[in-house]
Amino acid sequence: MGLCDHPRRWLILVLGIFVPLAALIAFVASTPTPLGAQGGQAPEEQSVGVAQVGVGLDHACALLTDGSIDCWGSNEDWRGSDPRGEYTQLSVRGSDNCAVSVAQDVVCWGGRRGASPLVVTGPFTSVSTGWDHSCAVRLSGAVHCWGANGSGQSSPPPGRFATVAVGSGFSCGIRDTGLVACWGNIARLSTIPNGRFTSLTAGQAHACGITSEQYLSCWGHWAGETPTGRYISVDAASLHTCAVKLSGVLVCWINPFPTDGYLWHESTLRPPLGVYQSVSTGLRSGCAITV
Repeated sequence: MGLCDHPRRWLILVLGIFVPLAALIAFVASTPTPLGAQGGQAPEEQSVGVAQVGVGLDHACALLTDGSIDCWGSNEDWRGSDPRGEYTQLSVRGSDNCAVSVAQDVVCWGGRRGASPLVVTGPFTSVSTGWDHSCAVRLSGAVHCWGANGSGQSSPPPGRFATVAVGSGFSCGIRDTGLVACWGNIARLSTIPNGRFTSLTAGQAHACGITSEQYLSCWGHWAGETPTGRYISVDAASLHTCAVKLSGVLVCWINPFPTDGYLWHESTLRPPLGVYQSVSTGLRSGCAITV
């Protein structure tokens, strides 16, 4: 069983090499977490559905349709623990998790925060967490960031944004006009594309977005060769990118430097057949939600 095997049939192991789930469960400490339910295994069969899934370094979390969050996999630094409360949006990257609560505050747990969750007072509409910093969009449209700022990645420009995506040392957002703006270490992104976008994702050294015409555009040093066609979902990781076509077919492609300090396996580029609505990618693995 892989990290994304799931009894509800909405999650499937999509990519790459992951520690078997039994080993992940054995790794989890037996001490109850102050965050909520103990992480370490895929959620049990329930009547609720799945609204969103996020895959990290060696764990994953799902936002369920009842507003709860279910996490499983490694629970090192409490990354696989379930936060209490109800949420509307989820972001997972590396060993960090953040989510927007129904009260419109941002709650972050795991990774750099360990067993002491960080609460950032809103109101916020969305959040994106990255390797060393996080950003969220306020109800006013302004972007607020926290964490590392050595390259200016946590110093967003003024203006109204619809969404934001956090990479490694940089951030990008879609303005309310649909245009993309990036800040921080944008040298690794080369040319930022023109045109209007509806969704955005950021990897370690590249970013991708879906245009208003549902075409895919990727830019940056590790963007790879962007496939053609129309798309409804895309997620960028360190080593690869995956996207769901308008038909529901899932495709993945390699970034130019797949062996740069990381273990690589060709199965990362062979997602399972099926019809999907969204995808999330981790370091060497990923999960997708079926239709």
